[in-house]
Amino acid sequence: LGLDDLDFESSEFSRRFHVSSADRKWAYAVIHPRMMEYLLTLPGDVRVEFGFQELAVIRDGALTATHCHRDLKTATRVLELVPDDVLAELRGETP
Repeated sequence: LGLDDLDFESSEFSRRFHVSSADRKWAYAVIHPRMMEYLLTLPGDVRVEFGFQELAVIRDGALTATHCHRDLKTATRVLELVPDDVLAELRGETP
């Protein structure tokens, strides 16, 4: 609530995804071109949400074993795409 939707260089990405964050700099660091490319490949019934130090892959509809496996792969790939300096900051490490 109260957070504006962020716009990105990719108009397709901005149309398809709602991104809001209290920390705009952090959001833009995480949602870089390679991340946008990957997220655009996900099916429409899948959402990815970042929390304070957590990541959720959310799927509409019934959950199957196949979906669980795919969603775990999605979460893993998203984390691989988060820049190392952002992950270090989340862990409280200083450069």
